[in-house]
Amino acid sequence: THVFNPRWPPHAKFHNGQTMSMGLCLGVGSLYYTLRPTPAPTIDSLRFAAILGSMYWVTTLSAILYPEAKGMDPEFGEGFPQKWGAVAMTGLTWLSYWLEVRRLKL
Repeated sequence: THVFNPRWPPHAKFHNGQTMSMGLCLGVGSLYYTLRPTPAPTIDSLRFAAILGSMYWVTTLSAILYPEAKGMDPEFGEGFPQKWGAVAMTGLTWLSYWLEVRRLKL
């Protein structure tokens, strides 16, 4: 995998890690909807939308955990500027889910 390629810059490894995490998350989501015992369309549809809507942001947060991954290329400094945007978007996704479940009284 490119994550272990020493010629790849840290930010490239970050995005490679993000992609691998996204594949894992989508696989888990697919298994859930394949193996679930009793679908309840309305609440399940909302939950599925929230899961899919937050997957990109969750994988953005986990990408920093891969070996030598960094949130920025060295010429732009240090840090992980994506962190707070990803946390905010994940939170907004689940807040929206909660508000809609309450509105529909599910």
